[in-house]
Amino acid sequence: MGGIVYSIRRSIRFEEIKVERETVIKNRLLKIREAQLAYKEVKGDYTNSFEDLIDFLKNGKTVVVNVEGNIDDTLAVAQGRVKIDSIWKPILGFKYIETFPIDSLRYVPYAMDPETRKPTGEEFLLQAGRIETPEGLEVPVFAASTNYGIFLEDLLLEYGKFSMDSLIQVGSMTEPNTNGSWRN
Repeated sequence: MGGIVYSIRRSIRFEEIKVERETVIKNRLLKIREAQLAYKEVKGDYTNSFEDLIDFLKNGKTVVVNVEGNIDDTLAVAQGRVKIDSIWKPILGFKYIETFPIDSLRYVPYAMDPETRKPTGEEFLLQAGRIETPEGLEVPVFAASTNYGIFLEDLLLEYGKFSMDSLIQVGSMTEPNTNGSWRN
């Protein structure tokens, strides 16, 4: 009886750890998506380079248009009562909250060597490109992903209960979709 209870507790504990880690991974993937969407808004395409994405977040700027008055009122526009002003604003602070994990954006949380329990510095796979839609339009796409085995590998020796090849990702390289694999 004690063995069954122990086995059930181990299974429950593994699921708790897995869910906790999945939540952190999903949040990081959503931040990558947020950064990619801003990058595309300014540059017109997604990037497959974390160096470019991080540099964009740290140093990029976007145009903000301020309109004073009713731009739809053609008389007011003709009389000069409508003022339009464009200014460049930094991406960071304008598009993102201060806690955006810029410097660690590329790294998979919990990616540890199972023997030493030290971080491996494993990075998410970041891809970008263009695909043609059924309507004949060429659209930009991106995907950021990692395998469950990357962020759960240190638990394999203790629990041994997961597929190393299962993928968690945001975006898609085969369709214009920026959702996460968990949000289908």
